[in-house]
Amino acid sequence: MHAKPPSPRAATSFRYSVDRNRSRILLSSEDANEARPDQSVMVYEYLDSGEKVVVPRIWQNLPGSVRAEDALARAKAAEEKAERLIKNPPLGLIPDDLEGLVCLLRANAERHRSLASDLIAADSR
Repeated sequence: MHAKPPSPRAATSFRYSVDRNRSRILLSSEDANEARPDQSVMVYEYLDSGEKVVVPRIWQNLPGSVRAEDALARAKAAEEKAERLIKNPPLGLIPDDLEGLVCLLRANAERHRSLASDLIAADSR
């Protein structure tokens, strides 16, 4: 009689979040699907020990590059909204209020671009 291979759950440990101080790689979606077919988890492997950990598929566990893409999309949307307001201001909006709103949107766009830059830098460590 052949021994049954260990399940992916037995070979991994569950954590609520990855250890950001350790080098790691995100394993393929097939590894995650074996751990949990409903794709509600991700599987990372720590490069220093080879340990595999299963973490929930929530925003703070996503790779920095994915979160950076989201931040850049938000920055682009804020810039586009600022441009639309300049080209077609709402009726009754005082020019000083319009200027303040555009300034706020551009500041938000810059904040999102800065966040994306930080996430990409952190992901490359």
